[in-house]
Amino acid sequence: MRGIVVVNLVHSEGQEHYPVDYRIYDNAADGKTKNDHFKDMLVNAIANKDIQAKTVLFDSGYASWENLKRTFYTTVVVKLKKVPFKVKLFKLVALNGDIDWLITNELDGNLTAPVA
Repeated sequence: MRGIVVVNLVHSEGQEHYPVDYRIYDNAADGKTKNDHFKDMLVNAIANKDIQAKTVLFDSGYASWENLKRTFYTTVVVKLKKVPFKVKLFKLVALNGDIDWLITNELDGNLTAPVA
């Protein structure tokens, strides 16, 4: 791998975004995966920085089973056989294990959903 890989954690309450934490990904040096860094930053943000997030939005690359223990949104762009364009697929998993699937053809827009 060339270059520096940075794993970021950002908090938002709407329009503004605030950096909360970051990690340099260097598995050879510390033995941690990107998922390990994500989990460590999220735990730290909740325990030490008093982040009260009800929902966590993250790239599907961080969707290890350990990171799926809270309500979250994770997305992946897919091409369905009988659809002539790509769509974005969302899997929503709640703490009680309920799963909902959402799909949209809006690949570039900001999507919001109310969370109870």
